[in-house]
Amino acid sequence: MDPPRLLARRSQYGYTDDPAFAVISEPEAVSASAQAEITAASQRRERQTIADEWRGRRLVLMREIEWLQSQRFQRDVRSTVRALQRQVDKLDARLRIG
Repeated sequence: MDPPRLLARRSQYGYTDDPAFAVISEPEAVSASAQAEITAASQRRERQTIADEWRGRRLVLMREIEWLQSQRFQRDVRSTVRALQRQVDKLDARLRIG
């Protein structure tokens, strides 16, 4: 069984297992392992939310890039459009999305 995790009266200590140093009438905190699991799950959900949002916005960007590539402009803009594509690829890598 884990030792009790009580909120310390002096915040610089975080938690204590000694009720004499704990905030009075404060309930016991969840275990360190449970807190780590809650935090990890929250971070996974946040990453998934960002990934889902990026996928939708990426589709819009790719349609625009494809349209630009299909046009004949007075000035050659192919290199700029390729640069846009590279930036999208970099965002994919940064967000770890394929």
